[in-house]
Amino acid sequence: MYFNTNKQKGNCGLGMAIAYFSTNGYTVSIPLNDTQDYDLIVEKNGILQRVQVKSNRLYRKRIEI
Repeated sequence: MYFNTNKQKGNCGLGMAIAYFSTNGYTVSIPLNDTQDYDLIVEKNGILQRVQVKSNRLYRKRIEI
């Protein structure tokens, strides 16, 4: 995928993280604004965890972080 802005790339990464956690049995909570030091809160088996999502890109068949 090609993104015009880093914001678009970040939103795509966030969506992929939400999909991953949701399909693996986690409850996902999203903050109301983006001033926190985390992007998501996930919960499974009564344990809450903060998640910060990082995005990367594929360049010449290599993943760059």
